[in-house]
Amino acid sequence: MAKMQLNLFLVTTAVSWILVSGSSATSEESTIDAVMSEVLSCLRIPGLSVTLVKNGRVILAKGYGTKDKNGQEPVTSSTLFSIGSLTKAFSATLLSKILYEKGHDLETPLTTIGELNDLRFSTEELTAHVTARDLLSHRTGIPSYDKARLSGQITLDNIAQILPLLQAAFPLRSKLMYNNLMYGLVGHVTQRLTRKPWSDAMQDELLKPIGMRHTAILNTSNYEHFQLPTPYDFTKRNFNASREISPKILKLWSMNAPSMAIVSDSVDMGKWILFHLNEGRAEDDTQVIPQEVLAETYRPVIPVPHPRNKFTARPITPVTFIFEEYGCAWKVGYYRGYPLVTHSGSTHGFSSILTFIPSMNIGAYLNFNTFDRSHFRRRVIMAYLLDILLEETPWLNSSSICTFPAPFAEWQYIPKSGANRTRGTAARALSSYVGRYHHPLFGSVNVVHNATEPFLRMFYGPLGHWALFPNNSDEFFGVGQGAVWNFALKDLKFTSLSANNEDIDAFIITSFEEKKPPIFKKVTEVSGINLNLFLTILFLLSLLTYHIVAHMVKRKRKSN
Repeated sequence: MAKMQLNLFLVTTAVSWILVSGSSATSEESTIDAVMSEVLSCLRIPGLSVTLVKNGRVILAKGYGTKDKNGQEPVTSSTLFSIGSLTKAFSATLLSKILYEKGHDLETPLTTIGELNDLRFSTEELTAHVTARDLLSHRTGIPSYDKARLSGQITLDNIAQILPLLQAAFPLRSKLMYNNLMYGLVGHVTQRLTRKPWSDAMQDELLKPIGMRHTAILNTSNYEHFQLPTPYDFTKRNFNASREISPKILKLWSMNAPSMAIVSDSVDMGKWILFHLNEGRAEDDTQVIPQEVLAETYRPVIPVPHPRNKFTARPITPVTFIFEEYGCAWKVGYYRGYPLVTHSGSTHGFSSILTFIPSMNIGAYLNFNTFDRSHFRRRVIMAYLLDILLEETPWLNSSSICTFPAPFAEWQYIPKSGANRTRGTAARALSSYVGRYHHPLFGSVNVVHNATEPFLRMFYGPLGHWALFPNNSDEFFGVGQGAVWNFALKDLKFTSLSANNEDIDAFIITSFEEKKPPIFKKVTEVSGINLNLFLTILFLLSLLTYHIVAHMVKRKRKSN
């Protein structure tokens, strides 16, 4: 069976690559094909997109494997993948270009720009001093508040309205705090400066001039049009079993488009790499953005240390592949002593990385449709491809890529501290926790209880649904249901804010923002309707909707 799958894989890759020179496949390509085949098999990754650039041209743009685990449709050079946070570099380049054309730069305080003088952050200091560089380099000191996106209420048009609610956890420019919502603000700023929707500005000012004709931007209604590979994640940290991720999550996340919503293929990503290696020039030699303006996006301004960096550095590995400083949507570091520019993208079942080494005029991109939680997989595949481009003997092969960090070091995934998922008995009757709880930023969550179930259910936004199990006193943990099956919640605590009353009137959801855990306050009435009755009706309607949708999907599959 394994031999049959390998033969099918090699047949698939033979027709799904583009060698720009038009020559026949080289021995290096055959070696890459064999390694990629073995890696996809051992890592249980269905499909992979790869681009290699060297000496001013794309030497390889290729698809490997298939678009889903069923293996029916091959990944080709024109297969679109969600590039996730690689989108951020596009957003940074676009805003840098617009600011330059309007006589500003990345250091200009945003509120000193006429079109933006009404922006208000949570403090006067942030309002007066935050710059575009602060947003793009994640150094505002504001935590991510990323789970607020599940509400389905935050858009590029209204994100400025919630800025005063985004409380900082650290002083401005003191610490990198990765923040997707700040890239939503980047999109908002871009829209106001260009007087165009962000997606239109991106196409008109950047993608079209570069010649990226196949590249597009996801939104809540166009996902099916792009026929993306099926995204997967692994269940319960079981790396032998992956499960499909709902497209509904990607659609919802695309409401914050500047942080993750670009989809592209291996051919167009080659043009993007060349754009950077050619210092801001397109394939027709048009200077899309001044070289010095583009270079400012690479300039590191804040450290980005990561404990797993040691696993790709000497003496653990024979060579060092490390990046510990951050610019504007780019990390900078070294590979084999060569300075590099890189970034990765992780978005609900798609895992990507793009790296280029300007001094050697090389670059590479890869993307696969399985979530790479540790980032090890994409990093070591990238290291292998960089060795091919540098004409170095690779220190990795298919075996060590599959087992990494073994045989160089031992490593095991350890859940974050406090992730107590031991089921216990609640401190009081489950009905005591039922209610609607509200937070100024996150909005409302609804907690319900069905008398036939030994747990609670929590609903949030259009997709959020968790089973809440007690593990200690008034503390619970949440197991995602349906579209949010891979969104686990920990350290959930029901409490009383009143010293004179022990009744539950607040709900702390630490997993929604660990740096600033939000406190949701209980709402006792909903439009005069008995709250328990209201939540029971809501629960039943949610179940009914789920079964209707499941039935429709089943019928559609049968008809196909």
